[in-house]
Amino acid sequence: MLGEKKFLKSVIAIISLIFILVLINTFFRMSLPYLLSKFIDNFYSSYEKYKYINQFLIASILLFLFSLLQKYLIENLSWKFTNHIRVELLKKILKQNNDFFFKYSHSDLLEYFEVDISKIYKFLTKSIPTFFSNIFIITLVIVFFGLKSIYIFLFFLVYLVLNFILVKMYRKNNKNKVIE
Repeated sequence: MLGEKKFLKSVIAIISLIFILVLINTFFRMSLPYLLSKFIDNFYSSYEKYKYINQFLIASILLFLFSLLQKYLIENLSWKFTNHIRVELLKKILKQNNDFFFKYSHSDLLEYFEVDISKIYKFLTKSIPTFFSNIFIITLVIVFFGLKSIYIFLFFLVYLVLNFILVKMYRKNNKNKVIE
């Protein structure tokens, strides 16, 4: 347990930076369609046209650079996590008695390790950043709708609540079917 706390303390700055980069990249990704629509709306205005196309290009370049940095940090952090897990698993395996090794073959143990660790790696590199990005997008959409029209905002909130209730009911219903 002490090793995990020390490890997490050593990577907390990278985790925070990744979270900030996810928010920045999501903001830029959401701003690109808006800037492009402004460019199209002001196509015949010579000054406004160049203003919005320059903003669009700058936002695109920044999105590319921040995405590159985010992907690099996520890959690096995921590699550190999975290697830490490998080392900890190996320490625990080496402490097992001989009966354990008669029960499981070496190839089975290696396969279990690699399958589990590859699932953790995929989860860290794909699911967690996507989850935070989606939360940020939903928050921005709710704020945007709230600023544009209270009726759209209320409709969206009712939709979210109904969606949540229906998903809960669906999961409960399917859970009962799996158990039977």
